[in-house]
Amino acid sequence: MKHAGLKTGVGLLLLCALVELSLIPMPARAQDCADPFEPDETDPPWISNGESQVRWFCPEGDVDRARFRVKAGHWYDVYTYDLGNLVDTVLTVEGAGLYYEDDDGGSEPLASRIYFEAPTTGDVIITIVNSHGVYSTTQTYTLYAGEAASPTPTPTPAPTSTP
Repeated sequence: MKHAGLKTGVGLLLLCALVELSLIPMPARAQDCADPFEPDETDPPWISNGESQVRWFCPEGDVDRARFRVKAGHWYDVYTYDLGNLVDTVLTVEGAGLYYEDDDGGSEPLASRIYFEAPTTGDVIITIVNSHGVYSTTQTYTLYAGEAASPTPTPTPAPTSTP
C-alpha cells in the first residue's frame, strides 16, 4: 500500500512540475527567427569596409540596421543583393552630414543601392526595410558596404581650331 501512495505522490509531483513549466513564458517568437545581427534597433552592429552580411526580415515588422564608418572625401557603395522571394529592400544611409534613400536602384530588380561621397568623417546608420511587408526566415538578402572608386568624369569634346 505504501508503494501505491508513493507512486501517486511522485505522479502528482511530476504533474505539478509540468504545470509550472508550462506557465513559464517561452522565449518570444522574435528570438526564434532573428538573424545573427539582432537585436539591431537601438545599437546597430558594425559592418566592416568591404563586408557582406546575410540577413533576413523576421519577426513581423523587422527593420534591419547596421553601423558603418566613413571618411570625408571618400566614396562608398552600400547595396543589397541576393534577395529572397517576396523581398523588396528600401535602403537608407544617414549620419555624418548625409541622408540618402534608395528603392530598386540595385543590380537586381528589387534590390537597393546607394553610391555616395562622405562629406565628413563619422558613423552612418544603414537601415533596410522590406517594402513587401513579408517576414520570415526565408525573407533573406545580403547587405554590402565598402569604399568605392570615385566616379570617372565624363570627357567633354574640346573645340578644335581650324588653321
